[in-house]
Amino acid sequence: MNKKEFIVFCEESYGVEGNTHQHIIDALAYKNVVYFIGASLPFKLSNFLKKTTLKELDKNVFSFKYKNFFPNPFPNSFFGRLTLLLNDKMNYNKFLKLTDNKEKDIIYFDPTKGIYFQGNTKYYYVLDPYYERPFDKLFAKNANQILVVNSEMKTKYIELDSKIKIIPHGVPKPNLNSVRVDELTNKFGDFALLMGTLSDLVDFSLFDKLTSGNQETNFVVIGKKSNVSTENERLFDKIVSKSNVFYEGLINYKELDNYISASKVCLILYYQEMFKYKNPIKITNYLANHKIILNTFRLNDLNDMEGKVLFTSSTHEKFIETFKQAVNNELKVDDEFVNEYSNKYAYSNLVIDLF
Repeated sequence: MNKKEFIVFCEESYGVEGNTHQHIIDALAYKNVVYFIGASLPFKLSNFLKKTTLKELDKNVFSFKYKNFFPNPFPNSFFGRLTLLLNDKMNYNKFLKLTDNKEKDIIYFDPTKGIYFQGNTKYYYVLDPYYERPFDKLFAKNANQILVVNSEMKTKYIELDSKIKIIPHGVPKPNLNSVRVDELTNKFGDFALLMGTLSDLVDFSLFDKLTSGNQETNFVVIGKKSNVSTENERLFDKIVSKSNVFYEGLINYKELDNYISASKVCLILYYQEMFKYKNPIKITNYLANHKIILNTFRLNDLNDMEGKVLFTSSTHEKFIETFKQAVNNELKVDDEFVNEYSNKYAYSNLVIDLF
């Protein structure tokens, strides 16, 4: 059987963070060829002179550097779309010279570039509230299919309903190193894990109460800080200065499962009102490792998980109470449910169904 070829556009990096685009690429590349186009190179006159090449990242995965040949300071304007067209056309011509002329399927994980690349089938994969971005509607209308991760997001594209498909985040197969898991267990003991981007979406006040009121439990934090207010920056610095809190920073995504597997309980600490349309991928990372997930916000699409692997609390007091139940082994994971869910939404099965 001939290999299919895909172009994947994504503003996030390849091979560092275990996000949806990375898992999709890994699953696609098992039997197909993937051309990954990441964050654009900023506008420079030297872009016209630099040679463009393909770089092999992994087996069946190649990267192409997209260059901004023209600046685009006003993307919402007519000139913004014209600039996007010009940049796309120039990059697409360079891309064709490095590959065959065969049209490929295209997957867009961000509405930022590549809309004028030619493709057989175009998929617009909406992981976050992209409808606030300048080119969102353009990408949605241009796509053959719009993939959204929850029903709340679907309402934002209701006029394109016939093209929309709801696809929850896939469940990755845990990538474990038993020696490393033992090292982490010996280092941190029975610890609670908080991972993900540390921004103002996180309820640092709750985390402060949790770490202060449970000093016999260690807390491990993984992730980069991004768009954190001065007030929350100070609070976070106070939290990580505690003797029972360990901030590991941003780690390679291939290490995530080792930390999750070694942990006692996993945390999701987002503000409900600030997180309405998001569906955190970390839920499936935690679930894949059969971990108790303590959560602060409600999303109807997650109701099937509630009480089986996910335990949601709407107040600080209730969350802290549920946390104590978890560390005292009073909460259990429904392993049968987790196994069925993991099989249904495994990335290897999703790419077969979607692409």
